[in-house]
Amino acid sequence: MKSTGERIKALLNEKKITQRQLAELSGVTESAISHYIKGDRIPSGVASVNIACALSTTVNYISGKDDLLDFSSVKRILDRNKSKMTNEEKAELIELLFRKD
Repeated sequence: MKSTGERIKALLNEKKITQRQLAELSGVTESAISHYIKGDRIPSGVASVNIACALSTTVNYISGKDDLLDFSSVKRILDRNKSKMTNEEKAELIELLFRKD
């Protein structure tokens, strides 16, 4: 199971966001983000919520309490972030949803 820091780092890489950008988006200091990623500290409840929102995920995912998001969680995240998505991201999401594997 991945640690909180590993999950945050993976999401940063996936979204191509720097620690500095995450700090700005979440209102958490860059130093604190660095400590979370290293595993020196665990984010407080408020910091976890802010980081999760900035990374378009859930606190449960960041904290390792669930590896898979249920449909209602995914729907809420998409609804909350649809205005931030580019047309290309929306098209990619649609392609992923309807792809036949």
